[in-house]
Formats: sequence, C-alpha cells, structure tokens
Amino acid sequence: MKIFVTLRDIIGIVILVLFVVGGIIYTIIQEIKKIGKKNCYNCKYYKLYDVTSVGGYCRMQCTKHNRIDKTVDMNDNEHYEKCKEFKSEV
Repeated sequence: MKIFVTLRDIIGIVILVLFVVGGIIYTIIQEIKKIGKKNCYNCKYYKLYDVTSVGGYCRMQCTKHNRIDKTVDMNDNEHYEKCKEFKSEV
C-alpha cells in the first residue's frame, strides 16, 4: 500500500497549522493584556448609560471617572481597565 502526498496536501496542512498557531498566539496576547487590569463589568461604578434603538448596542459609563465607553455589544461581559478605585459588586 502506497500513500501519495501531493504539494496541495502539504500546502493545506501548512495553512491549517498557521491558523491554529495564530489563534493560540492571539489568545496568549489577549491574556497578557489583562494582567494587572480589572473587569469593569464586575465594578459597582460601571453602569449602563444608554442603548441604541436597533442593533443591540449600548454605552456604558464609569461613574467614578466620568468615562463613557463607546458603543459596545449588549452581550459583552468583559472590559478590562487599570483602575485603583475598583470596587467589586459582590
């Protein structure tokens, strides 16, 4: 029994491996960016500011720093910032 490996097979495998390695590197970079930061959605000062009429987007406000974050998806549950005044809701 002979197995033939063509150039097309090799290129396909290389591209697949590049996508997997790229995804792993992207995940590692995102986790490194979170170091030393707090999730604003867990802070008692982070509140809903307003919502759009269509599209499921909203703006959130940090009442402690009077900062309004630009339009975010309502399904988001992570927003990391460096903050010394972070107070957990729990």
